[in-house]
Parts: sequence; C-alpha cells; structure tokens
Amino acid sequence: MANGINGIVESILYEATDTSYKVVSVEANGQKYVCVGDMPTVELYGNYHFNGEMSINDKYGLRFMVSSYCSISHDTNEGLIAYLSSDRFQGIGTKTATKIVGALGLDAISKIKEDVNVLISLGIKSDKAVLIQNQLKSSEDIEEIFVKLYNYGITPKMAGKIYSIYKSKTLSIIEKNPYLLINDIEGYGFFKCDTLALAMGFSSHNQKRLEEGLLYTLKEACNQYGYTYLHLNQLIPTTLNLLNKNRKDLVLESELIESLESLVKLNKLVLFGKRYYPTYLYNAEEKSREILDRINNYKTKLPKKEDVEAIIPKVEEKLGFSLTSLQREALIKSSTSKISIITGGPGTGKTTIVKGLLALLAYLDNNDLDSNEFRMKTLLLSPTGKAAKRLAISCGMESSTIHKALGYNESGGFAKSSEDKLNKSLIIIDEASMIDISLLYHLLDAINDYTKIIFVGDKDQLPSVGPGNVLYELINSKKFTVTELKEIMRQKADSNIIKLSHMVLNKNINFQIFNSHKEVFFYQAEGQVVLNNIESLLNLFIKKGGDIRKDIQILAPMYSGTCGIDAINKMVQDKFNPSEKMLVRGEKVYKENDKVLMLQNNPSLGVMNGDDGIIKTIESNDGKDFLYIDFNSTMVKLPAKDIDQITLGYAISVHKSQGSEYKNVIFPIVSAFSIMLKPNLIYTAFTRAKEKLIILGSRDALINGIMQKNDLRQTSLYSFLNTGVKKEDKIIYINDPEIPFDTLGEKNMENVSPYDFM
Repeated sequence: MANGINGIVESILYEATDTSYKVVSVEANGQKYVCVGDMPTVELYGNYHFNGEMSINDKYGLRFMVSSYCSISHDTNEGLIAYLSSDRFQGIGTKTATKIVGALGLDAISKIKEDVNVLISLGIKSDKAVLIQNQLKSSEDIEEIFVKLYNYGITPKMAGKIYSIYKSKTLSIIEKNPYLLINDIEGYGFFKCDTLALAMGFSSHNQKRLEEGLLYTLKEACNQYGYTYLHLNQLIPTTLNLLNKNRKDLVLESELIESLESLVKLNKLVLFGKRYYPTYLYNAEEKSREILDRINNYKTKLPKKEDVEAIIPKVEEKLGFSLTSLQREALIKSSTSKISIITGGPGTGKTTIVKGLLALLAYLDNNDLDSNEFRMKTLLLSPTGKAAKRLAISCGMESSTIHKALGYNESGGFAKSSEDKLNKSLIIIDEASMIDISLLYHLLDAINDYTKIIFVGDKDQLPSVGPGNVLYELINSKKFTVTELKEIMRQKADSNIIKLSHMVLNKNINFQIFNSHKEVFFYQAEGQVVLNNIESLLNLFIKKGGDIRKDIQILAPMYSGTCGIDAINKMVQDKFNPSEKMLVRGEKVYKENDKVLMLQNNPSLGVMNGDDGIIKTIESNDGKDFLYIDFNSTMVKLPAKDIDQITLGYAISVHKSQGSEYKNVIFPIVSAFSIMLKPNLIYTAFTRAKEKLIILGSRDALINGIMQKNDLRQTSLYSFLNTGVKKEDKIIYINDPEIPFDTLGEKNMENVSPYDFM
C-alpha cells in the first residue's frame, strides 16, 4: 500500500558507485526503516519525506521502496545539528553546528541563506561563513531541481542522468525544450519526451514539438532503414502518426508542412529536389561526391598498361603461382586507374589481388614490397579491427581500422580531416561494403587529391549498418574502374561453404550438398527445438575439446524471439558458464568467463564496435565495480557504470559479424525470422564460416529467404555522382509486419537502438 514516511537518514548502508541507487537507514518517530531506491541527493543526517510502499524481500526482509522523496525542515535541535555537521558541509563540525543551532534555532538554515551576517555575528570568519551559505544554497537548488523533475514524472534514476548532463541549468533547459533529451540522454525516445512536454503544459501544436517530431522521424527512418532521405509522402504521414497517437487535439498536415519549411530555412534539414535529408547525411553524400570527382580527375602520371603487363610475371613469381586472366585484368585496371573497385565473392581471390597489387605498385615505384619507403606511403584500411588484422597477416604489412587511422576520439570526432590529411600516395580499403556514407565522407575528407584509392569488397554482402549504400553506388555509378572476380580459385573450389554461398546468390539450393556432412550441415527444426539443438551441439563441441568462446560463433538475424540472440545468449550463459562471480545491473548479468561483444567505439580503451572479448575477472576497487575483459590480448578495465557498452557475445547479429571470420558457425533460421531473411543476410552469415557451417531450422524459411528481394535503400551518392536527380525518384514502400513504416517510432523506437533489428 502506497504511503510516506518522514525521517532522518541515520546511515547509508549501501551506495552504488555507478548509479544513484542507495539503501539507507531512516529513523522516523522512534521507528527504524530501511529505505531502498534511486536517491541521488540523499545525505547522512538529512531530514526527508519519502514516498513509496513497504515490501517484503525474501532475503532482506521488510523494506520501504522509495518512488520519490524531498527534503524537509528538521524538527529537533539534535537532528539539525547532526545534519549541519555531516560530510555534506565543509567547515562545520559538531561544535560549530551546536553553536549555530543554539543561536538561530530550528530555522537556522533559512536565516543563513537570507543573510550571511548571522554567521559572522557568531564569530565565524567571513570566508568560512560565505562558504557555508553557498553550500546550503547549492544543496537547496539541487534538491529543488530533483523535486521538480519528480513532479514531472521522471524517475529518480533518470533524473540523476539528466542532472549529470545539464547540472544547475537542468530546469531552464528542459522546460524550454524537453525534446532535447532525445539526443542528449540515452533511453529517451520521442514518446518519453512528449509525455514530459505534456506534463509541462506544451500544446499538441507547439512549434518545437512539430519540428522535433519531424526531425526524429527523419533521423530514425534513416538509421533504421539505411536511408539518407525521405519523400514528403513518407515523412508527413509517419510523423502525423507519431504526433497524434493517443491525442485528441490532432496535428494537421498543413502544420507539418509549415514546420518543414521552417526547418529547411534553419538548415536543420535539407530539401533537394523532392527529398528531405538530415543535414549531416546530405552533406556527407554531396561532399563525398565532390571529393571523389576531384580525386578521380586529378592530373597525375598513371602507369601504362604495357608497363604493368611487363611486370606481372615478376608479381606472379613473388606470389608463387600464376594468376587467372581475370586476376590479371584486375591488376591492370586497378594499377592504371586513380580510383578503382575490386569486388568478388568468397574464394575468388580478393586477398590474392591485394597482395599482387601491392607487389606490382611497389615494382612500378622502383621499390620492393618490403622497402620502408613504399610502406611509409601506403595505407591498408578496413572498417573493423578483425578485418584489419586479417588483412595485415595476409599481406604482410601493417593495417589499421579506418577509425584509428583518422584519429577517432571520445567526443566522436576525427583528428584527420581536410585540415590535417593522411600523407599517403596509396590507400587500399578492404571490406568496403561495410562503410556507411558518414564514414566514407570523413575518410575522403582526409585524403589528398594525388592519392590512389582502391576499394575491395563483396557487393553481394549486406550493406552498412549505418545510412548509405556506398559500395553498391560506387560500382553502379559507372564513374570508376570496376573489376568483378567471378572464378573460384583452385584451392577453394572444393569448399562446400563456398558452393552453398553461391547457391544462395543463384537462388537455387541443392539440399544434397548437406548429405556428405562435409563442412555444411542442415538440421530441420523449429522454435524451442532449435534452442535445444544449439545446447546439444555446444555440449558435443565441448566434449570433443572445443572452446565455445573462441572456436564457435552463433549468428542470428534478430534479437527477439525463442531463437533470437537474447534467448540464445541467456541459454548459453546459464548452461555453459557455471561461474558464481557476477555483476548484476537490472536485467543485465555478466559472469567471469562470459564472452562479450563491444557495442561502440571506445578509443580510450583501445577497442572498437564489434570487437569480442572474454571477461577474465570482476573486481571491486575503492567501492567501485570493474570488469576486466580480454579483447584479443588487449586487457580492458571497464567500469560497471559503462556496461551498456557491451553485450553477451555467444550469439551475435549477422550485421555485427561482417568483417569477421569464424572457424565454426551455427546459424538458426526459422520462420519467425522471415522479416529479416533476405539473400544478402543469409549469404553474409554463410560466408563467415571457415571450417564448418551448421544450419538449424526450417527448410522452407531458408528457401523463402533466398527467393526474396534484398531490401532497397533510398540513398543519393549514385545520383549525385551522375550530376544530380535526373528523374522522378521511385519511392520505396516498407511492408514489414514487425516494424511497418507508417508506425515508425510507435513502439520499436522507444528505448531501442535503431539497429536492434540488425
């Protein structure tokens, strides 16, 4: 039953270091209470009113669960003395506090805040008196902010997050525009902000509400679908649905049109033709086009075809085998072009071509591949750490992630740009299908016009998680030299994994390929049976001496569902990690020896989005909890407050697996995944496996998946490269029962990453 208690905090029994969660002992009317909850500003010996309800915990007994609280005046001299002499106030010990209360009474705090001279008159030095007064005022201001936030329906935990960002300006900022929280506070989607705005008295037709609704819809649509723009008849209906949900006072289309015009004038979005872009995405596409044209047209002396042909035998000698005619063509076309693209599927020799190109270009430069001079002006790049390491090993040269080469920093910026460029004459970019338009722009912005650029990637893989369709558009623009490797190399021709991958591209799977039980395996199952099969396979793998953390990776299309990533990770952790040493934060549980995946770039720790690691130990230092995680020989000390940066990694999404290879892959494919099952996703999953690929699920789901059309993206790099929009755009309609376009933001965007379905 909800009620409240007034009392003095006698002791703080527990205080989390990474949140505002506390367990405190409160004395109220001669009774002792244990109060539990998010209490950011509660201090020892403070007098508070707590709202909440009593609860019985099996382990800890009777506790008062705090929903909100506020400070109140002390009603006893002893309580006020204890409060003033607490650690909350510097310069006031028990002796000084007793003197103050004895002279000024129970309203001493209000008297001090009104006039500092009341302290000076008691013999307290002026500088110390001013310090005490400022501390009392600051304390009151903070509590006033939190009480106001609670009144708006904001939880204590979220109030603490908001205050940590805005500090003393919290109320003035959010009362002016509560929709700022969408971008500034993790976990705040449009609906939470809209609810807050309503509590503050904002009208349904408030201009800020309309503008933020449009910006939010546009941004989330681009993030979720990989678009860089929307059309008017996509943006307006979707935003109206967002703004008018559960509202009686409906926003009209004409109002949104006016708000759009205002946003365009303010340059918060860009209107080009009939397309509406987030400004940063328009700039990324347009400036990428400009730089690509400039680099491609830069006047420089390129090798002649006959000179390249004369050196190819020397390259073959270096490689130790003869090249196919198509591989020779790739060497010739790429070495004689300013910007070139090499694409091909697994087993077609992309890595061989990169090694051959490096040797060829070194010889053309009158250098040797191993010479320091050649290596100093050559840069090998890849979007992920794993892909960069693989590239470095295969080519025998140093390689880097794009982020690292550009000097990515904690604020999300890059040290390298047009102001401080990469001083390289040759840049080769592997796994180019993973590059989104923003990353492409930042890379191009840091490249000199004289630099030769070679993009290498598989055009049939999934496009980038972020907005854009870079490799596809570069190839289809016809502006750059493209070589497509189609022939499977001899040493790869017998691989059933490669054969199966090409069957996916040809939309014709011969299921007899699974009969030989060589490299590829298929087991028919659905629902919970698939989860049970995964458990059985892992048990068998362990019995045979396998390491499920290092030698096997489970890939899945979605996070939700019986066979989704979340369910698989929980099952594997429960069944295969008996460690009792763990860190628990809400519903998140991490144990020693858990496999985890990094979810964001963290240059200060030296790990990037997509890196996997193993929790080696969980320790507490100075009252703070830390995870010690081994990310491929890089030991990282991760504070418990930052655990949102990681997730369990026994099962990961297919999108997160791009750029990586695994000895063994388990891929559940069931009918519940149908909204995500497309040829490029299935193909990407299959081509991650090096030794064994085990498919668990529905034959029909697999067949239906490869027969689908790959999702299209509304992007502009192609049309910009071809001098703008030449014809009326075809509008892409999303018919997705799980996340339909016309209800974007209604349920799936609240507290969910744009990439949760990837």
